[in-house]
Amino acid sequence: MASQCDDVTEAVDDQIALVKSAFPGDIADARWTAPTRRITIMTSRGTEVSFHLDEHLAPINDVIVTKHKSGDDVIKLKEKLSRVLMTSSSVMVDLFEVARVLADDCDVTIAAPIETSSPRWVALWRLEHMRDRRRYLKHLRKFVSRQLELDTCDVISVMTSSPLVWLLVCGGDEGKSCDKLLMRIRTTKGIDVDSKGRGCKEKMLSVLYQGELSSDHQLTTSSRGFVESTFDDMSELEAHFSRVGLKFLFDDFIK
Repeated sequence: MASQCDDVTEAVDDQIALVKSAFPGDIADARWTAPTRRITIMTSRGTEVSFHLDEHLAPINDVIVTKHKSGDDVIKLKEKLSRVLMTSSSVMVDLFEVARVLADDCDVTIAAPIETSSPRWVALWRLEHMRDRRRYLKHLRKFVSRQLELDTCDVISVMTSSPLVWLLVCGGDEGKSCDKLLMRIRTTKGIDVDSKGRGCKEKMLSVLYQGELSSDHQLTTSSRGFVESTFDDMSELEAHFSRVGLKFLFDDFIK
């Protein structure tokens, strides 16, 4: 019994170490209390989030958010975290996804222009579905980590009854990194699953826009690398595109 408890603690500690290294500027501390199966995460802006795992190490939807400056923000953040916990397909909650929500929350008010001397290329792709979201995102993270010229790959979701998903990609090198990422998504067998649960390729991705960002538009974002942005409705989505300086993409290809 003690050995099993040690294995569990080691597995959780490994995820906590990953979270701390992946979000050094956003996650100030994260810890696991084994006797009560409680996970606590503190952000750099002073927000503390905690929740428990049940005896099978599945997340319990009992999120507690404290030390946050705005009551409205607390409610919205708690709703987003609850959604992540309740849609987790693993036995143990993916702390990386929880940390991503918290990191995005830290980034809300500190967005800044991407400063670079080379032209930026932007691509907007629409996905018909993600049957196995965890599998799909795992592949995307790996692809993006190997594309050094990519500024960001933002997986944008609007959580309607049938979730809407877009990929917003930005990079330099005359769009070559965008092209490579698109090719990998389309040619990787097992990036998602078909209706029978078998690994399959992405055959229904639609390229809505891909081109050099003109001088009339300035990409403004504090996020780098692989990012997930989740919204409840189209008005929140529109605000997101406005915030990152790409409102024309929403107006011309989504609205």
